[in-house]
Amino acid sequence: LRWPALVGQVATILVVRFGLGIDLPLAPLFGILLVQLGTNIVLLQRLGTANEDPGAAGPAGRHRSLVLGVTVLDLLALGALLGLSGGIANPFCAFMVIHVALAAVLLPLRLALAAATVAAVILIVIDFASAEVPELLSDRALRGWGTVVSVSLASFLTVLFVSRVSEAIVGRSADHEA
Repeated sequence: LRWPALVGQVATILVVRFGLGIDLPLAPLFGILLVQLGTNIVLLQRLGTANEDPGAAGPAGRHRSLVLGVTVLDLLALGALLGLSGGIANPFCAFMVIHVALAAVLLPLRLALAAATVAAVILIVIDFASAEVPELLSDRALRGWGTVVSVSLASFLTVLFVSRVSEAIVGRSADHEA
């Protein structure tokens, strides 16, 4: 699920910069994306295969820690991207919810709440320390349509990802019962 997110982030940055002509700090943004790419590769190697479920049976504590760690890493990366591109004025803040929803499906309640807390703290931090994007502050239509696109995409992706993860969990449970 992290690969489509990475592709979507690259596409969004390119559309905003070159399609909408909004000046963004491309080097730091792509630097964050390179870190995400690197962590994707490391995770694939760590898990052994791309299809292994990090929430599956095994040493449960270690897998939960891995899922929580990856969730926090993804929230931090998204927070950094948002901080460099308008902070909470950036409509794509809605994408924080996807990570929290996945944590709610994959983790026990207390760890999912920890992920939600991390998301809230990140949003507070980027509210105080983010690069302004003047177009987001001055162009109501841009901000409005950005919100429509962002919330719509976040809603559809949350449904897709949570459904996919839930089906995988149910499938694994059925396999273990057989």
